[in-house]
Amino acid sequence: GLAAAATDNASPFDFIKDPSAMPDEKAEIGELSKLIKEAIAKLPQKDRTIVEYRFYRNLQVKQIATMVGLSSSRITRIIQASLNDVRVYLQKRGLTSY
Repeated sequence: GLAAAATDNASPFDFIKDPSAMPDEKAEIGELSKLIKEAIAKLPQKDRTIVEYRFYRNLQVKQIATMVGLSSSRITRIIQASLNDVRVYLQKRGLTSY
């Protein structure tokens, strides 16, 4: 799920909106969503802005690059590095499948 998020093809939060999730999965997804928000909040300001543009506003990498004045490849690298930080944060809290 999260790996595809650094490209324009998939929103990483699609899995959070999965309508077929079981009730206990939904609770877990809510918890996951909260932890992801916490992890993102710990990112450096610029990285956090980029990640929020990408995931919460669903902007294309090219749009973000224009808005923040960086190249698309730089944006992609920042997103990948940030997602890695998020993944590490989740793993430290015992969520290993992301």
